[in-house]
Amino acid sequence: MSKILIIEDDNTVRENISEFLEINGYSTNTANNGLEGLMQAIQTKPDLIVCDIMMPEMDGIEVLNNVREHDSISNTPFIFLTAKVEKKNFRDAMSIGADDYLTKPFDLKELLDAVKIRLKKQTAIREMISLKANETRDLINRTANHEFNTPLYGIVGSSKMLLDYYDELTRYEHKDLVKAIYQSAIRLQHTLEQDLLYSKLTQIEKDPESIKTFIGGRIKNAELIIKEVAQDLGSDLSRSKDISLNLTEGNLQMSHENFEYICTEILNNAIKFSREGSPISIISETEENFYRVTFLDKGFGIKKEFLDSIGPFMQFDRTTNEQQGRGLGLFLVNKILNMHGGKFNIESDEINGTSVSLWIPSTN
Repeated sequence: MSKILIIEDDNTVRENISEFLEINGYSTNTANNGLEGLMQAIQTKPDLIVCDIMMPEMDGIEVLNNVREHDSISNTPFIFLTAKVEKKNFRDAMSIGADDYLTKPFDLKELLDAVKIRLKKQTAIREMISLKANETRDLINRTANHEFNTPLYGIVGSSKMLLDYYDELTRYEHKDLVKAIYQSAIRLQHTLEQDLLYSKLTQIEKDPESIKTFIGGRIKNAELIIKEVAQDLGSDLSRSKDISLNLTEGNLQMSHENFEYICTEILNNAIKFSREGSPISIISETEENFYRVTFLDKGFGIKKEFLDSIGPFMQFDRTTNEQQGRGLGLFLVNKILNMHGGKFNIESDEINGTSVSLWIPSTN
């Protein structure tokens, strides 16, 4: 049974609405002013609110504003009751998120129809959200299993072969197995670091002081960090010969840790989405108040429809190209840059490859 909260200072109107809705199968609670109504909404979490605009203590506009700002009831459908002379109030109400309105005097059948329509729409929205949530959860579970189990299988399988056949393997076979173990461990470490950063950003977004701390770092000689990232990743993934650098000096309004992370993510993608032997270029330059870093590769390219869907746990064409990762990398890069007042852009096609540009605020 759907719960409806009626906030109305006219006793007769309030009681008539309540009685009529209960006769038609709804459960109702009532309040005779806006402040009392808001408190009841927070406590009872109704499925729909019917609210007068002009009331003592707190008017309907204030009630709606508070409802929309309160997480537990922010999506509750809201129907206003308004007099004809309250046109400005009505316009204000609709502009801040009211779902419907009825002009007094109104027919109770008209109110019932409005209630049915709004509850039906809300049910459809909830079902869609539930479906999307289930799809997202399934996607997270599938990618999590893949990203944790695949490197673990590599570590276990390679180390077992090394132990079982140690005396029979050549020096080069030993080295290949150790390299496979190391690369699987690096992949697993990267997955764990992404998870930790995703959780960290989710938490600090809610706290202005934490955000200040997160974006408070400063870097001198950013080009040295880019060189270090290129050397480490190039070596780890056997692509050192493919990477070329054309860098200028840069002093950034970003911590060493955050800048290293975003450079590592973008270069890792450039390597992941290109074949061994194809060139990868990293170019940096000062551009007004920003330090621009561009990563160019001649890889597989990314289709526009996948570029438009960058988000957590969204991947680029996994059905066509087997790939590592869960789609968190670019999402986290974009979020970090936004928090610092930076920018992020990708241009890509399947013929020319991909260009990723980062703009990080610079210091003098």
